[in-house]
Amino acid sequence: MADLPASDLEFGVTITEPADGSAVAEGQPVTAGGSYAFPDLGEDPTGAGDHPTTERVEVSVDDPSFADPIEATLDPETSTWSAPVGVLDPGEHTLHARAMRDGTASEVASSTFTVSSPAAVEWQVVDKNGATDPEAWQTASGFASWSFGFDTAAHGNGPHTVVVRVVHGDVELARQTAAVTFR
Repeated sequence: MADLPASDLEFGVTITEPADGSAVAEGQPVTAGGSYAFPDLGEDPTGAGDHPTTERVEVSVDDPSFADPIEATLDPETSTWSAPVGVLDPGEHTLHARAMRDGTASEVASSTFTVSSPAAVEWQVVDKNGATDPEAWQTASGFASWSFGFDTAAHGNGPHTVVVRVVHGDVELARQTAAVTFR
């Protein structure tokens, strides 16, 4: 048995960006995107039922009711859509999208993704071989090439340990120490 040919009556959307299960860096604007299809109802040569139609794609973040939807920009050449949804707070978010033809909505597509904090270098100075203070971490400038400065007088004379770590969100990925003596 052969598959039926495409009917040109497809109606709906897909979401490809941000992909389901993906992560987006905190502080970066999120642009959603995907593909769409509206039914091709053919031509009306007599004009009896000819009337203009409005076709659009609506996008909503964390709101399946579409109370305040964002209207996407459509590219009819590629049948794709895109919509800037802005900078989102860290955590899990669900993007909802639907095609609209006049007042008729397609099925809703959704994609759940996470906005996560980018990795950072943090540091602190402790007494020699002392424990770090969870509240005392300070963020270094930069990441691939990082630096920080401090006033040695604030720590007193004698042996100390400079502790540097790489964190991603709340997860420590690496730690390095250096023994120093302040005079």
